[in-house]
Amino acid sequence: MGLILSFILDHMVKYKRTTFLETDILKLTSMEYAGENVLVIESKNQEGCRVLLNRADVMELQKLEHCIFDSITQKCAIIQPKILNQVEEYGAYIDDISAKAPPENVEDMVIFIENAQVYQNISTNPIYANQLKMI
Repeated sequence: MGLILSFILDHMVKYKRTTFLETDILKLTSMEYAGENVLVIESKNQEGCRVLLNRADVMELQKLEHCIFDSITQKCAIIQPKILNQVEEYGAYIDDISAKAPPENVEDMVIFIENAQVYQNISTNPIYANQLKMI
């Protein structure tokens, strides 16, 4: 994103077109349009389908990129340990219950896990273990 942003923010050079990325599906370039540098996202699958992003649009995309990065960093630092703790608590609960009445085959184990009450056995909120059961 930094390289793209620097090209868009640079002084305008007429007829200079820079290709940042080209795949079978799309082409990402910068060019001069209506007196300013713009980022062009062009579809290779559909004729005439392109999006022009000016400086303000690219700056908003960069802000969005930072928000997404910060959110992912926060999830890794704060939420991941909570999830791991809940998985351990839930695993201990499953071990305890299955030791009392062990399932006889894989199908019984799947039914047992689907019917287990997550909320009664997890000490922290919010409870992420329900999402793990769906997997």
